[in-house]
Amino acid sequence: MGSGSSAIASISEGRNFIGIELYPEWKTIAEQRIKNANKANRLRCDLHLGDSLSVMRKIEDQSVDFIVTSPPYWGILGKKDHKANGERVARGLATDYGNKKSDLSCIESYADFICVMREHFVEYYRLLDKKKYAAVIVSDFRHGQEYHMFHSDIADVLRRSGFIIQGLIALIQDNKKLYPYGYPTAYVPNISNQFIVIGRKL
Repeated sequence: MGSGSSAIASISEGRNFIGIELYPEWKTIAEQRIKNANKANRLRCDLHLGDSLSVMRKIEDQSVDFIVTSPPYWGILGKKDHKANGERVARGLATDYGNKKSDLSCIESYADFICVMREHFVEYYRLLDKKKYAAVIVSDFRHGQEYHMFHSDIADVLRRSGFIIQGLIALIQDNKKLYPYGYPTAYVPNISNQFIVIGRKL
């Protein structure tokens, strides 16, 4: 759930909200923001502390109308390159998601990470009512010499979990700094967008 931005968006759209957060400090921040946004208490906001997979398994089948999530980009936040140093360390921001065993960003193997994502998507499919949608916000990323088409892998896992892929939306991030990666010996493009992969339960 992070800092609760999805909850605030839900409240603004008149939707009830279920949020799951692994770390107590982020849940506390989200609770305060949600309280400020939902002052009239007109909407139900169920906030859970714990591992999302465990929490989801306690929620009733076909009881959710829409799922939006932005999963960790594997362990990519922990990279200590010049970009991380310049944009996160210098601003006093976190350089990792956390260190709990159930934190997806702590999975060492990308293949294992994708397998665990499927466990979550199977639960998404069970929770969603028929004809409803899941939106997964991701960014492709580079690790070492390899470029990971994360959005494509996510779409494939959604499909294998039962979803029909309904579309892909590109979010352009034109406020991001550009870096001369690879110069002058190789062409290494900057990544200045995210994707929203949209799946539907039929």
